[in-house]
Amino acid sequence: MVPANNNLKAWRNTARACVVCLLLCAAAQAGGPAFVAGSAFDPARSGKPILWASGAITYYTDQGDLSVLLPQASANAFVADAFSRWTSVNTVALSATYAGSLAEDVNGSNVLASSSGISFPSDIQPTAAKPIAIVYDFDGAVTDALLGSGASDATLCATNSILGGVDHFLTDGHIGHALLIINGHCAQTPSDLAPLKYRLIRAIGRVLGVGWSQANDNVLTNSPFPSSADFAGFPLMHPLEPFCGGPITSCLPNADQLRMDDRAAVSRLYPVTTQNQFSFPAKQIFAASTVSIHGSVYFPDVQGNAGQPMQGVNVVARLIDPNTGQPSKSAVVTSVSGFLFRGNAGNAVSGYGDPQRLDSFGGADPSLEGFFDLSGLELPAGHPSASFQITLESVDPLYRDDAVVGPYANGQVAISGSHAVMVLANLSAGADVQQDIIMSGAAVTKSVSQQSTPRRPVPIGGEWWGTLSGYGRTEFYRFAARGNRTIGLQVISTNEALHPASNKLEPELGLWVGTDPGMGLPQSSSIPLSGSTAGSFILLAPVTATGTSQIGITDYRGDGRPDFIYHAHLLYADSVMPTHLPDAGGIIQITGMGFRESMTVTVGNAAATVLSVNQNSIYAQAPTLADGKKDVTIQEAASGIFSTMTGALTYGTSSGDLLISRTIPNPTIAIGLTAPNPVRFRAVSSDGATPTAGASIALSISPPNSVLSACGGSACVLTADANGEVSSPVLVNNAGVNVITASLADGQQQSVAIVGTSDQTLALLTPQLRILAGTSITVPLAVKLTSGGVGMAGKLINYTILSGSGALDHSSAITDVSGSVSVNLTLTNFIAAVSINACSGTTCSQFAILPASTSSIVLSAATGGSQTLPVGQALQPIVLRVTDSANPPNPVMAKVTVFGEALALASPSCGPDGLTCQPGIPHALGTFNAVLTSDTNGLVSYTPVIQSGWGPVTVNLMATAGAASQNLTLQVFAPSQ
Repeated sequence: MVPANNNLKAWRNTARACVVCLLLCAAAQAGGPAFVAGSAFDPARSGKPILWASGAITYYTDQGDLSVLLPQASANAFVADAFSRWTSVNTVALSATYAGSLAEDVNGSNVLASSSGISFPSDIQPTAAKPIAIVYDFDGAVTDALLGSGASDATLCATNSILGGVDHFLTDGHIGHALLIINGHCAQTPSDLAPLKYRLIRAIGRVLGVGWSQANDNVLTNSPFPSSADFAGFPLMHPLEPFCGGPITSCLPNADQLRMDDRAAVSRLYPVTTQNQFSFPAKQIFAASTVSIHGSVYFPDVQGNAGQPMQGVNVVARLIDPNTGQPSKSAVVTSVSGFLFRGNAGNAVSGYGDPQRLDSFGGADPSLEGFFDLSGLELPAGHPSASFQITLESVDPLYRDDAVVGPYANGQVAISGSHAVMVLANLSAGADVQQDIIMSGAAVTKSVSQQSTPRRPVPIGGEWWGTLSGYGRTEFYRFAARGNRTIGLQVISTNEALHPASNKLEPELGLWVGTDPGMGLPQSSSIPLSGSTAGSFILLAPVTATGTSQIGITDYRGDGRPDFIYHAHLLYADSVMPTHLPDAGGIIQITGMGFRESMTVTVGNAAATVLSVNQNSIYAQAPTLADGKKDVTIQEAASGIFSTMTGALTYGTSSGDLLISRTIPNPTIAIGLTAPNPVRFRAVSSDGATPTAGASIALSISPPNSVLSACGGSACVLTADANGEVSSPVLVNNAGVNVITASLADGQQQSVAIVGTSDQTLALLTPQLRILAGTSITVPLAVKLTSGGVGMAGKLINYTILSGSGALDHSSAITDVSGSVSVNLTLTNFIAAVSINACSGTTCSQFAILPASTSSIVLSAATGGSQTLPVGQALQPIVLRVTDSANPPNPVMAKVTVFGEALALASPSCGPDGLTCQPGIPHALGTFNAVLTSDTNGLVSYTPVIQSGWGPVTVNLMATAGAASQNLTLQVFAPSQ
């Protein structure tokens, strides 16, 4: 937008002291204004070109010489001649007056580069009173200060012969100042002067506010091979110079002469009118002496009428040669639709510009969006009228940023659809024709898609198609997410044929976590062109808090139009079941959205074996790993997106896990007998409550002659069940204190003691039973009489109910060879405690049968409650534990009811737009129902039977005991092929 060459980036970085932000953000246009007023200017000027006031220009030149070949006077004449190319146009109301010299010779002594920027003499700075300053850089020192040492070398004159441009605007919508620096190393020989003049005329055109234009591009592309007529019509204000392999005059004849496109462009900015003609008496009124064709380009609506205006289409008018009847290659004028409209207004993801708004340049009036202006069409000499061919073409994607053609400075958009060649015949001077154009086969404008900020839930499968139709449109999609997760979002920009395209939508992607997108910028956002393939854009972002997260999809330029079509894929892993595994690993189910068959799963740094995939669930065989918390990552290699659940899966134990004793105290135990209450320990996470299922808990007993029945020895390692618990009966072989110690890998330990005795003892195998109140049940009352660890046979044991109600089937019984005997107690509608004595002579022990209230019952799944297994494998038993709410909890005998059904997995039902997906309704294949009674340890086991022909199913079960219930889900999945 500023320099006549293509070194704007270097100019921006090094000449900050003379180039203000307004300049850097300005929007250049094609075949017309380089600068259009927007929000930074007087509202009355919005959408109008920014020009020199009244077309009156005064300029000042350097005191020094340009080169030995061009001393100051000659250099001044050289500059004046370049200005005259523009001011001498017959329909232009423009004057350029030499007002004298600058206050100094601008050179390397007063243009200095430092770490803080570039310092300039005051009278060439942007706010100086001298409107245009022209510096003669005799030895290239100024150029080197701006662009770096060696930049002024004569071999670089194709790019570095002229620097500068407009560097200050007035808020009333006029140009305030410009600076041009002419490199003296590019004026050393007479053959240097023609190329230098060509580039100076181009630079002056930019200073006047003339934008770049695209015409006769085959001069650059050689397709088709250009003729002399193509070169004759190639505009000086084309963004790229033709490559000639020598001086510009070697391939571009009359390189210092404006073409029709240039004359029309400057005349549209500074037209001779009836009001100003008195100041230019030798010139012709622009509108009366030329032909004007103007209108708007449109997308069609659903009825084929004009829909949304289409920006960015290069509209080309060519004279129909009256001698040949063919379109002329030399008499051509261009205009890009929407050239007065804002090309970049910012967006909700990256913002709207701060401190200066991105829409500071370019009008906001919707009527300007697709408007083009082909005024300035000249009639051939001697002809009172002429015909003109109108064609449409896309702007070359190369023409952006410094070399922008049209409003899309941040990336060109390919034309949508097509339009037949038109010929407007027999137009006379002064004709003003409106010719609107509705594109055929273009994307259709739909009123429903013109809303600016639709908000929707993410479709349940994590994939959808969308269209950012309507200028400034952003789409937001919400989903429930957990903290310590990451999301991967891929958006592929496509054309109307739904093929990936890099010249349509340029998506910017944002993630808002727990905040409203309307209240500020996202916590995470992507950068344009972030994907690895054409049209692919990627956002990888952390979810920092649990709750509602929202993603936003918008255009990098803040644009929106019916051909901005995209395909989105959100990959989000939400949870893993089970959350704990033994070190040997096991089958896990990962739930979330956006899963595909090609995805890989890693646990920690090790690959898991993927067993089955659908869009919301992955089953995988987790590998063998050491204890600790592991990240689980799902990744798609093709797109590069991934989602990680940080620390979501725990192997064994992890640092900070705690160990709790759940053992009910035992009475003194006769040696040779098993203690009535097993030792029980529970591993929990650092919060003291969350069970650490799958934890490895080491048990040992001392002295070692006693036995842990779960191990068959004095030491072993057990794997915690779903409640984080391990348990073991203890066979007491040692008279005195027996210490059982449980240990975790992180050093946590808990110990309990059981006292053994060799005295004669009448041992109760279940000295205390808890039974759900209101239950009718028969329970055994078993005893064993020992002395010195040996059972005493043939001894009479008498049973007496001391309190409470119940019926004994026998009041006495004789011990067997092992010293054991048992009678049954029947309880009916049990509500009050029952005490029963068992005596052998004077040696007695007492049974306590206690009621457990309905409200105190706790029901949990010990093992098998969340099974995942492939089709063809049998479900394992589900072991449920019934306890009361005491601490430690006591086992309870109770009726446990299990009921549920097996459901066939169902795919979601989606509407044709892919946005209205609803979960599929599963089909019930079978039901389950059983009433079981927990044993004296509070345990009950149940195994549902799955028929082999059912295939993949979800088994939903509910178990109830008293007021407690437990929901269980068993998954039988079909392994991926």
